[in-house]
Amino acid sequence: MNQLMKDVVDGVTAQLASYGVAPETQRHYKVDLCGPIIKLCAEECNGYYCKDVLERYRENFRARHERGEISYLYFVNVDRVVRLLISFAETGTANFARRARKRKYVPSPENEQIVWKTLNANKVTSMGPRRDLGAVMRHFFCFIEQQGIELSAVKTDTFFHFMDNISTTHKGSMDTAFRALKYLSAYLKENHLAQIQLNLSLLSARGRSSHIIPSFTHEEIEKIVSSIDTTTPFGKRDLAIILLAFNTGLRASDIAHLRFEDVDWKKGIVSVVQKKTTTPITLPLNNVVMNALADYILEARPKCEFREIFLVLTLPIRKLSSPNALNGILEKYRKLAGVPKKPGRAFHSLRRSFATELSVEGVPLGTISEMMGHKSLQSDKQYLSYDTSHISLCAADFSDVPIIAGIYAKYFIPNQEGGVCDAPV
Repeated sequence: MNQLMKDVVDGVTAQLASYGVAPETQRHYKVDLCGPIIKLCAEECNGYYCKDVLERYRENFRARHERGEISYLYFVNVDRVVRLLISFAETGTANFARRARKRKYVPSPENEQIVWKTLNANKVTSMGPRRDLGAVMRHFFCFIEQQGIELSAVKTDTFFHFMDNISTTHKGSMDTAFRALKYLSAYLKENHLAQIQLNLSLLSARGRSSHIIPSFTHEEIEKIVSSIDTTTPFGKRDLAIILLAFNTGLRASDIAHLRFEDVDWKKGIVSVVQKKTTTPITLPLNNVVMNALADYILEARPKCEFREIFLVLTLPIRKLSSPNALNGILEKYRKLAGVPKKPGRAFHSLRRSFATELSVEGVPLGTISEMMGHKSLQSDKQYLSYDTSHISLCAADFSDVPIIAGIYAKYFIPNQEGGVCDAPV
């Protein structure tokens, strides 16, 4: 089977595009995940596809994961892209179905195609929403298949029956389920695939009640930080990332894209235009964060043309492809530290820990909202677990913020003027 590996990669990328996958995700697959494979095949089999080479490549990453060198998420991405390449090379079609143990609901191939077409028709291109909305649609199709209901016999009542069936098991995600069923019912109705009479888009789901999103405790963060081996380049980078997140509350997207010009070493501040809100924000950096950043930049970061501070340290050296990579980094050290995994708790929870700590220290809610870059005080409610007696809804500038408070305060060394040091040491 004489196929150039580059042609196989192009074929998989074209199939991703046909499914409506976002261009940024296509580039991630083609450059970040498939690029090293193309190079390996060039070295070992003159650039041609070789199944044995791909399987050895995957097993090497499996072993690295088992040794704790890479995160589980990183291994899963490599494993998936190898499966896509092998299936395309062997059959001419990349198999995008998840492994059975990963995907709970697997409908018939015909209904699976309807899921993809529905998502594309509604221009759902981001991987997260495609995954979540697609899961509900697949669940619905598995539901009618188990009931022995043909698609042509599906009625509006079938959707209501399904919603009633999942209402007790999907309490925290009914808004997503309702959105998915709106899209699906409209697609089936418009294409005359089912006996849909009522337009579900005219209905609205009851708003879910607010709840406190889990954050990391002081003790848990200390354990996570202590588990990082700072004698390695990966450890130096990961320590800087985690400390930066906890001490500034920056989002993963802003940390992943942080550039050298965003940090003012003399003033001890970081200034970014937030990816999510497009609004600028300036935050103070304490000595611990500045020292960790300097240690990584001077001792571990490869010399290259990239202006982004945080890079993928495996060859080929490149920018972090996605903020999701930071979830894998934190998850790696959470496991090493023996910190319990809780539903919904991920890298973003460091941002919640930052907000919660400020509230406990008595920082006014208006100041916390400014520091987190929120446009409304309502956005802060889901982040905070605080004693309301400590919160005052008044405006205040950053001079009121106790930047030396927190679990890393014991490492803070003020300069003679009482502020942070002018430069990392």
